[in-house]
Amino acid sequence: MTEPRTTGQAIAQITRRAAEIIQERGKAHYVFEDPDGKVCALGALCIAQNEATLKGWYLQPSRLNKLDYEVRNRVNAAVKRITRGLSIPVWSDNPNTTEEDIAKVFLQVADEAEVKG
Repeated sequence: MTEPRTTGQAIAQITRRAAEIIQERGKAHYVFEDPDGKVCALGALCIAQNEATLKGWYLQPSRLNKLDYEVRNRVNAAVKRITRGLSIPVWSDNPNTTEEDIAKVFLQVADEAEVKG
């Protein structure tokens, strides 16, 4: 990942990486990360954001907090659109929600972020 220049680029990179993480590791239920390394939707987002932080993108806490809020807000809005109002954790923990479903939403958010900023 290259360092993003805009918030939209950062959101796109983080949500694309979160999609990769959930597809690579598999989906956990009721925990961010289980003993096998599987993750829930929020767990994948947290790992992707931590990777971005470790790369030095967001060393200022105020910048990281703003980005964290924006990423979760956009993902939550996308989840609510497709589920008629469920939150990220409730949707992610549903046994009928697959890691492919989660990755698809993350990629949709990434595409929207690249277009809208």
